[in-house]
Amino acid sequence: MTPDGRNDRQITFNEGALDKHPSWSPDGTRIVFHSDRNGWRQIFVVNKDGTQQVNISNNHFNDWDPIWVK
Repeated sequence: MTPDGRNDRQITFNEGALDKHPSWSPDGTRIVFHSDRNGWRQIFVVNKDGTQQVNISNNHFNDWDPIWVK
């Protein structure tokens, strides 16, 4: 989405899953968020265009509310 709210685009598509609490990387190229798509809340990182979604917590515990820090 552009700063004025136009050109919004969905980058995650998960039937019945919640992708929540996004946070932009300091350089504006990636987004971190949590999702319950695998049965547990896990931390994912994705490029701003929706490519290369990677589960970076990948465990059997609930991890949520990630935030980028500079």
